[in-house]
Amino acid sequence: MGLLLSLADATDRHQLNTRTFFFVLLPPIIIDAGHFMPTRAFLDQLGTIVLYAVIGTMVPSILQSHDHRVTLTFDLLTSGSSQCTSRDCYALYAYQVGC
Repeated sequence: MGLLLSLADATDRHQLNTRTFFFVLLPPIIIDAGHFMPTRAFLDQLGTIVLYAVIGTMVPSILQSHDHRVTLTFDLLTSGSSQCTSRDCYALYAYQVGC
């Protein structure tokens, strides 16, 4: 990569931006770290990993669904009255995030 950049035009400056880092450079680093992680260390922390995964998914889902209901109930975005049940708002949020 460095050789290619050195052969490129000297006036053209290449800078590392966040998009390149997160989509090109970071995934191989994470895959490599996961591949060479000892199984015992992973299994020792499995409970914590699952807890963060479940809590980190459920809490934002519930809060955002509640925000949808408040927005629709108090007519904050629309010009007319809307009858939105909690179940409707949870279904709307699930649809939006692709569950």
